[in-house]
Amino acid sequence: MAALGNLQVRSGTRLFPGRAQTLSAVRLYLAELLEGCPVADGVILCASELAANAAIHSNSGQPEGQFAVRAEVCPGRYVLVEVGDQGGSWG
Repeated sequence: MAALGNLQVRSGTRLFPGRAQTLSAVRLYLAELLEGCPVADGVILCASELAANAAIHSNSGQPEGQFAVRAEVCPGRYVLVEVGDQGGSWG
């Protein structure tokens, strides 16, 4: 946790196995990190969709594949969520 002025920034990054079954763990992780955030439900929904795409449509869904979820919240200012996967073909 870092401070921005007198605001407390909460952040974290976690790796998840590239399987659709892990999406509930993604939602739980974000719910804990975003506790008290008034837009948490919408952020969790969007991130869950991105995580599903990573698990289903990228190389992260291959055996031993994984994807990363990074989130940062600065109360009253912003929420940032990123999902990084292991790429794949566009073909």
